[in-house]
Amino acid sequence: MPTRGAAPYLEQAIESVLAQTQPGWSLFISENGPGELEDRVKPFLGDERVRFSPTGEDLGAARNHTRLLEAGTAPYVAILHDDDRWDPEWLARRVDFLERHPECGFVFGGNREIDGESRVTASSELVLAEGVHQPEEIVPLLVRHNIVGIPTVLARLLVLLGALQRIEEQAHGRASGAGSRSGSPRSSRRMFSLKCGEGMRDSRKNSSSGR
Repeated sequence: MPTRGAAPYLEQAIESVLAQTQPGWSLFISENGPGELEDRVKPFLGDERVRFSPTGEDLGAARNHTRLLEAGTAPYVAILHDDDRWDPEWLARRVDFLERHPECGFVFGGNREIDGESRVTASSELVLAEGVHQPEEIVPLLVRHNIVGIPTVLARLLVLLGALQRIEEQAHGRASGAGSRSGSPRSSRRMFSLKCGEGMRDSRKNSSSGR
C-alpha cells in the first residue's frame, strides 16, 4: 500500500485488507516520506501480517510503487492505494482464478467509485467478458484506453518483476531484441485474464495522489 501526506482514508483501506476472507496475506505499507503517518498506522502493527516503512524522503510515486513490488515475497502481489478499499472476497476470488488458470499472468476486474461518505457515484464499464484473454486481444484495447484499474489487479510476482526488469533495461538502453528477454520471466507471453463483477473494489475519484 503506497501512501503519503494527509491520507484521509488510510485506516479504511487497511481495514479492508484485514477483512479479507483469504488467509495467508501480508500487507506492506510504504509511506513516501519521513514517517508522518506512523502514529496512525501503529494500532494495526499488532497484527504481524502488517508492516510499515517510510522511505525517509520523497522517492516519487513510481519508485514508491516499485519499492513495494520488489519487497514482495508471496506468489501473488497487488497494489491498494490508500484511498481505495477491497470487498472482503476480493483477494480470495482472484487467488482462486489464478490457481485455476496458471497460464495467466494477472487477473483484474471492475470497480465502484465512491465519495467521501462511501456513497457509490459511478462504476467502471467492463469491455471484456469474464474469462481468459490472449495478449493479441487485450493489448490493442490497452493502447487505445487503459481498461485495467491498478487496484483491481492481482498479479504473479515473477511476472511483474520480469516486466520491471525489462522496463529498466530499456530505459538504460541495455536491451535489444532477444537479449532483452534472456534471463527474465516470460511475462510478455503470459495470457491476460478478467474476472468480472466479483470481489470488486471501491475507488475514491480525485482524492490523494503522488504516493
